[in-house]
Amino acid sequence: MRSAWQALRGLVRVSVFAGLGCLAIPLALGTTHIVDGSGGGDFTTIADAMASPAVIAGDTVLVMPGTYVENIMLKGGVKLLGSGPDVTILDGNAAGPVVTLPVNGDYNNVVSGFTITNGQAFKGAGIAAVNPLSATKSLGRQTITRNVIEGNHAVRDGNGLNGYGGGIAIYKTECDHHQQRDSQ
Repeated sequence: MRSAWQALRGLVRVSVFAGLGCLAIPLALGTTHIVDGSGGGDFTTIADAMASPAVIAGDTVLVMPGTYVENIMLKGGVKLLGSGPDVTILDGNAAGPVVTLPVNGDYNNVVSGFTITNGQAFKGAGIAAVNPLSATKSLGRQTITRNVIEGNHAVRDGNGLNGYGGGIAIYKTECDHHQQRDSQ
């Protein structure tokens, strides 16, 4: 399966028809990095992929089926794609938000194809887009689609205040274009 995904990597040749001829131009579309917990990919954890300088804005991190017990700080401009929510599980181990989205940038992130579970945090136990600063920051464009977000818990803080956003929390960020589709 890995060799099929490797075929997607690197530069893509795009044919541009100019007059009577055809001109091939290399077009960088970003790199696809494979996360496979069994060791068959570029990384064995999503956190390692996000920490790697090789993963940059415009890249895709493709996660093979399995259960990944980790808390992920998504890098700006990266697409995080699971193999489907029935087979790709992100388990936060009750140690904070399962996925934290970047704020303070014009990022185009995607989180798709996961079951996101067992997060525990005051704000955004499943997915958090929380700006810790007092000033509002831009959230950019975040696409969260085709996920199952369940079994996450917003907890009280040290002052006894109830938490919020057991599933998803967006706090102190600008969110100009919010669309919620296919919700039940």
